[in-house]
Amino acid sequence: MTSKTQLVKRYITDKIHWQIYHANERIPSVRGLASQLEVSPYTVSQAYDELVAQGVIYAKVGAGYFVSPPQATSAAVALPSFGDNVLDPSWLLSHLFNDVPKQRASGSGLLPKDWLMPEARLRLASKKATKSLDYVYGYGQLQGYQGLREQFARQLADIGIHAHASTMLTTAGVSAGIEMIVRSMCQAGDSVLIDDPSWFWIIGCLQNLGMNVIGVKRTPEGVDLAQLESLLETYRPKLYITNSVLHNPTSYSITPPNAVAVLSLMQAHDCYIVEDDIYRDFYDASHNRQQLRYATLCGFNGSETQGSHQQVHQRVFYLGGVSKVLGGNWRVGLMCCPERHLEAVLRQKMLINMTCPEITERIICHVWQDPAYARHISSLQQRIAKAHHRLIKQLDKLGLAPHPQSQPSLFMWVDVGVNTADLALAAHQEGWLVAPSHLFSPTGTHGTYIRLNVPTTSDKFLEWLGDYLGR
Repeated sequence: MTSKTQLVKRYITDKIHWQIYHANERIPSVRGLASQLEVSPYTVSQAYDELVAQGVIYAKVGAGYFVSPPQATSAAVALPSFGDNVLDPSWLLSHLFNDVPKQRASGSGLLPKDWLMPEARLRLASKKATKSLDYVYGYGQLQGYQGLREQFARQLADIGIHAHASTMLTTAGVSAGIEMIVRSMCQAGDSVLIDDPSWFWIIGCLQNLGMNVIGVKRTPEGVDLAQLESLLETYRPKLYITNSVLHNPTSYSITPPNAVAVLSLMQAHDCYIVEDDIYRDFYDASHNRQQLRYATLCGFNGSETQGSHQQVHQRVFYLGGVSKVLGGNWRVGLMCCPERHLEAVLRQKMLINMTCPEITERIICHVWQDPAYARHISSLQQRIAKAHHRLIKQLDKLGLAPHPQSQPSLFMWVDVGVNTADLALAAHQEGWLVAPSHLFSPTGTHGTYIRLNVPTTSDKFLEWLGDYLGR
């Protein structure tokens, strides 16, 4: 049986590993924690003494106990397993590879299986792609399957983006495309701008590549222009990675004046935009005018020798993919690349994984050519809109609401008014998967927002959330 002293030690080490207590931060006093945990001060004092001896915490005379720096704890205390560190981005990412019941996964980043492309249509596309397999004996085209790139160009033309297959390449998903761009444009120690909040994978990826990750505030209209200009002048970043449409996690979209101003600043400070448009198919343009993207103002067909105006147009890397609407295992992305950087990005693709599997690219091409695909996207947009409005009504009963400019999409960004790091921990202990706001911030700030997956946020979870907030 675990002693009370061991339980106190576990409480403190968990808080450190979950990044609720940071290095050199003061932890609760002996009497304060004893009262909180309803144990004796002697028990807490004994636990603190053992943690000091192990190098987990240290004492300052007259000031209390503080968290030791990481180098002091790494040798003495075993870190929790990959699957236990609830408030680390890796923990949330790991659930992409586990079968978490959808009704308990409001923090998921995927659609439920029954919302995705019907399996019968995927089998039909696969059958067409494998009718002949002559192409599997070689590496294929470095830029990717020509038919898929041409199909992508036609899709982009429908939303006002003018690109040619010759300036495109395929990637193993949007995430791989982002990494290729960063590797081709930056060196370790360079600064890269991202939205704050932003997709938490980007933060971890950039840090892993040795980049200095800088956050710029994302507003319902777009980016905070004054802060963006200041950061561009101070850090001289080479890239700004963003979602212009249905931003993850907020579901905001940029306004035309904001987009034009951002492109102007990019030109003035020699910075490039990496536009991740993975949620393109979630945007329903039938009830609104077509949404502007940075790439809408970009021309990928001309060269950069036509004057300064054309150079502005070549400031955007545009990325799209299919995993959100077809299924997470379809790791196929497509990139439109500024002509002057196409060779460098292709070199990175070749060095990382040579080419992408052409058989998968051909299957996606057949899926896109299937009339059922357009019907699937239309149905998906309608279901998302219905679920979005339903969730708003449910949240209203709890006194909660997303920002009015949050658009129907996979996610909803909601201020719940409490520290969501603690909320996510409590949820995990009761079997819920929650995405707390500090994971989406490059500064790791413990905010009061959570990202809700619109289709998987169940009535049972909202009931739990209401009970938690009531406590």
